[in-house]
Amino acid sequence: ASFRVDSKETAESFIKGSLLLSGNMSLKGQEPATVAMTVNRTGYEAGNVSVKLAYDGSILDIDVSNTTLTTGTANGTKMIVTRDGGNVTVDEKEVATISDSNNVMIIRYNDGTFESLFSTAGLKNLLAEEINSNN
Repeated sequence: ASFRVDSKETAESFIKGSLLLSGNMSLKGQEPATVAMTVNRTGYEAGNVSVKLAYDGSILDIDVSNTTLTTGTANGTKMIVTRDGGNVTVDEKEVATISDSNNVMIIRYNDGTFESLFSTAGLKNLLAEEINSNN
């Protein structure tokens, strides 16, 4: 998602702010879930979005800033992705690396297996970087 404010803002003079949304969800046959989302605008073209989803005794944290996507769970699993790559850890021990392979982000696990994560172009959009004209 994106949000654009067409105004007289400049890098020196811009609107700063935070927005917090929270709620509960209950689907038939499923445990209730709660969600909290915080959006912070900290600079002219800077900020972050944080989402916490709690369900069935589990918690998923997602944080997206202009340069990094971080996801984590209460059991110690964490994934950090930047424009150039990243890693997956369990209890702070690296179990996989993430790298760009022909414009697709690939997770390569220590046991030799791999899977695609998402396209590099999608990551660049997510992390607020304009895609250059040759993509």
